[in-house]
Amino acid sequence: MAAYFMTNKAQALLDAFNKAIDDGDIATWKRDEAGDYTHKAKDWKEKAWFRPSVEKDRLTMFIKKIKGQPPLTRVVYSYYHGHLIETFLTHHHDAFQVAIATPDAVTGDSSVEA
Repeated sequence: MAAYFMTNKAQALLDAFNKAIDDGDIATWKRDEAGDYTHKAKDWKEKAWFRPSVEKDRLTMFIKKIKGQPPLTRVVYSYYHGHLIETFLTHHHDAFQVAIATPDAVTGDSSVEA
């Protein structure tokens, strides 16, 4: 399951997301030194990571399992994608045209258990 944000300004969208995290406007996500993102809420903290990919017509967020942790569950997979899209709709609604989440893993994602 990847999350796609369709935009011709993918790097600007990612930069705005980073700035909102850095400024404290988005308090539910954190970024690590490698530029990956995880959720901060107690029940969802570090259950998975999103790795961004800036492309010509979209910002793609690939989900990754955390090393040493069990495989991703469908619940974690769904929560992370749903909350990421909700965050972008709330904070960056004017910076993309369409947000899509695939129902299953795509190349670049970690697999998910049923």
